[in-house]
Amino acid sequence: AARRRRWRSWSAPQPPSRCRRTSSHEGLYTRLTMVQKWKWKKAPAGWEPIQEKLEEFERELREAVAEPHEGKRKTESVWPVHKIHYEKNRFIYDSYYKDKTISKELYERLLR
Repeated sequence: AARRRRWRSWSAPQPPSRCRRTSSHEGLYTRLTMVQKWKWKKAPAGWEPIQEKLEEFERELREAVAEPHEGKRKTESVWPVHKIHYEKNRFIYDSYYKDKTISKELYERLLR
C-alpha cells in the first residue's frame, strides 16, 4: 500500500536567492551614531558637555559587538552589549533627573 503524504500549508524551501532578500541590501541600512545623525540637524542646547561621554559609550559598544565570541554561549556573547547599553541609558537618565545637566528637549531627543 502506498503511503499518503500529508498536505502541508507551506511550500518547499526556495533557493537561497529568494529566501534571503537582505543579501542585496546589506550595505543600505547601517546604524548611524548620534553624532552622524546630528551633522545635518542642529543639536539641542546642552549637547556639548555630554557629547564626549556618549561617543565613548558608542565606541565601547562597537568594540563589544566586534569582539570574537567563539567558545562562548550565545547569551554570554551579548552580555557586554547589554551592560554598555544599560550604562549609557543610566548616564542619560542621571544627567536629566539627578544632576540636572541636560534640558528636557535634549533628554527627549536622546530617548528617540
